[in-house]
Amino acid sequence: MEEEESLEREFATGTTAHGFSRAAETKSIFRRSAWILLILGGLGMATWMISLRVINYFQYDTSTEITLTFEPRMAFPAVTICNFNRYMRRNLNAEDYAIISLTEDVYSGYDSGYSYGQYYYNYYYDYSGDGESSPSTTTQPTNSNFNESWANISASYPNGFDFGNFTLEKGWKLDNISVLECTFKGIKCNLKKDFIHTFSTYGNCYTYNPSLNSNRSRYQDQPGLGNGLHLTIDVEQSEYTESLPDGSAQTGVIFQVHPQWEPPLVESKGLGASPGFHAFGALKRQETVNIEPPWGKCNKSLTLLHFDQYTFSGCIIECKLQKIETECGCKPVQYPGRSTLDRDRVWV
Repeated sequence: MEEEESLEREFATGTTAHGFSRAAETKSIFRRSAWILLILGGLGMATWMISLRVINYFQYDTSTEITLTFEPRMAFPAVTICNFNRYMRRNLNAEDYAIISLTEDVYSGYDSGYSYGQYYYNYYYDYSGDGESSPSTTTQPTNSNFNESWANISASYPNGFDFGNFTLEKGWKLDNISVLECTFKGIKCNLKKDFIHTFSTYGNCYTYNPSLNSNRSRYQDQPGLGNGLHLTIDVEQSEYTESLPDGSAQTGVIFQVHPQWEPPLVESKGLGASPGFHAFGALKRQETVNIEPPWGKCNKSLTLLHFDQYTFSGCIIECKLQKIETECGCKPVQYPGRSTLDRDRVWV
């Protein structure tokens, strides 16, 4: 009677996988051992490679594709322009100097003695509007005058002093006095309709072409000088108040070119232009599409409180604003919205 073949031997001799039949049919123990080692080594290698593929799949790696395209017509970006000078000398009187200086004292921790506020209050009396020394008969204010002035200022603003309205009134303005020439593709600008006002750490700033959804949106069909925005600005250096706590030792303008949906960060992304020189700003448009998890870290469901569209600049602005409101209950004038924590705090 013929002995029945085991299932293991039947599989080894019948499978098409290499090595199994060799190990089962050979009579030599050495050859069988060698084939078994080769089979185990091959299985181990296959298992290792499969595990690498599985791990690599769950890492959700992505590839970046860069495509260069040429557009016959592109939307012109927004351009935000600021003067390094925050306040114009001709707009300030003695009380204004006291307001700027005293609020600086509050946030600098000066509460006694001869403070910066006293110094800058005296500064107004030491110099006239044209920078020349005033007559020696001018009476210098005393500490009692100084404290009385602050009391009058507080009485004038029972709900808290608002630096927004103050800066709007006393700061630099983009008007027919400061703008000597403004054209877009050779066509004269309308300063009141083509620009909107915004705040920054430099005070009053103005944004050209702020919206893509208006009948005054600008488009560009070719690059180069004369095919974009051209501005000639008088920085009015004689009106600079760089000696004030909020003053700047720099002279000229600072500007930033940015998309309409992105709030400007002139203080960190702006380009400076000195008086007496031509400054050119050329750029290339680059669009980046971030993918959502699990392939990327972009969460498109996130929204911002003060901006319709989520942007990196908007996120930075709101993060700083939340930190400032948490720490002091106030809101710097260049940040959006209104402080909701402490209405009695001075706004700076």
